[in-house]
Amino acid sequence: ESRSGGAACSLLAREERGAQCLSVLSAAPKGAPKDAPVTKGAGTDALASRYVLHEVLGRGRFGVVHRGTLKATGEQVAIKILPKSSSAAAAPLLDEAELMRALFWHPHVVNLLDSFETAESLVLVMDLCSGGELFDRVVAMGSYTEADASEVMRYVMSAIAHCHSRGVAHRDLKPENIMLASQDTAVDVRICDFGLAQHIEPGKPLRGKVGTVGYAAPEMLRGDPPTYSPRVDEYAVGVIL
Repeated sequence: ESRSGGAACSLLAREERGAQCLSVLSAAPKGAPKDAPVTKGAGTDALASRYVLHEVLGRGRFGVVHRGTLKATGEQVAIKILPKSSSAAAAPLLDEAELMRALFWHPHVVNLLDSFETAESLVLVMDLCSGGELFDRVVAMGSYTEADASEVMRYVMSAIAHCHSRGVAHRDLKPENIMLASQDTAVDVRICDFGLAQHIEPGKPLRGKVGTVGYAAPEMLRGDPPTYSPRVDEYAVGVIL
């Protein structure tokens, strides 16, 4: 079993946040919607009728991510668009969307807000995090104070406890997969990128040699195939700290 995740809990305990950090943080956050179904839509005009597309935020194997505006409310969102011609990428994207639906809603997870398809594309609409990656912020700042680092860890552990309570193991936690909500904060973070996440089945180990070397627990890298528990996410949090 991975133990390094306990470092984050120990830090919180020293600040009198409670020794039972995982059980406490897994409680539903204040302000969470009681019923949080993800809206599904379809139709060629669904994208244009609901959203205004702005600049490209990033490009990857699974299409393009734009900043967007929800016409009905003016809310700023991130819109991932995958052409249906990219058939090899469609299945992983749909799997990721299903896992993200299971996680809706938490204040420190990048939430899936909408998903639908047009004649040409698969579309995922998510929370917009305009502050960039935690990795880049750490590089820019040089280091965090202990107080700020403990706040970041509290939010990350809260998100991981939520994921595990919903039956999802992330399996690729690292500073590049933790986003800052805005440029105005150094601590308000959201975990993202569930492309390597896996459903947790009670009584069954997780399998597969995945993750990022340096953040992956040792048991994720040994065996054929490796078998391990969801606590590998806690190990990664300890490394990040």
